[in-house]
Amino acid sequence: MSKNILNIINNSDGTRSEINIPDGGGSPLIVQAQPNSSYEVKDLTKNLAPDMIKVTRKGDDLEIKILNETESEDDDSTVIVKDYYENDEGQIFGVAEDGNLYAYSPQELDSTMLAENLNDGLSSYQVLNTESDGGFLPILLGVLGAGALAGAGGGGGGGGGQASAVETNTAPEVEVTVTLSPTEGTVSEGDQVATSVGSDEDGDTLTYSLTTNPGGVYAIDSATGEVTLTQAGANLVNSGGDLPPVEVTATDPFGATGSDSDTHRHLLV
Repeated sequence: MSKNILNIINNSDGTRSEINIPDGGGSPLIVQAQPNSSYEVKDLTKNLAPDMIKVTRKGDDLEIKILNETESEDDDSTVIVKDYYENDEGQIFGVAEDGNLYAYSPQELDSTMLAENLNDGLSSYQVLNTESDGGFLPILLGVLGAGALAGAGGGGGGGGGQASAVETNTAPEVEVTVTLSPTEGTVSEGDQVATSVGSDEDGDTLTYSLTTNPGGVYAIDSATGEVTLTQAGANLVNSGGDLPPVEVTATDPFGATGSDSDTHRHLLV
């Protein structure tokens, strides 16, 4: 069950950036961290913080998963805070049922599992810390203005009054063009069948793969998108068979995809 989740960034200059996090199964929301910024998540169906989040340190980046009510993590909405651990590790918080803002704290009741203290590769399930439990005092931020929240979010000094750059990952596009006019008895393994030209608004490097490949008749260069005949494909053409459509998928580093296909327009002769 996906939720309408809002990510609110309280910037160090007192401004706020608000953007919806894509539903589970979509591309993650990419947020570039800045010093002295803090991060609020809100479930718009309840106008409250999500019940639970999962935080994972990946190098200098922090991944925040908004957990859903199913057992599949594929349904979770995801935010990636780029360079979080190089920019003062701002707090992650949300609005509880009492209307106040509280920071998220680890279920493990271990301060080393706070998002800002995680070692690389570790994950922690986090809930709003509204009650004193296991030595953890509730971290009450109160109903503050944007500027005060920004000041509360920083973990250290510095910070240059720049608004956080918020961007969503745009899925790539690809155009497939068949180049081979298959003629019975004339083709060989390795002959070019089609080209794939990908584009990505974010400038990401794309990886190409065959969406379908009935009979294993095609091979593809994952870096260039060039599609060629396999020996099975050459045998099919040379025996008078029809080649299937060429279907290619382009994938960016965040797992977003775009697909296209093209069909051989020339009859075998």
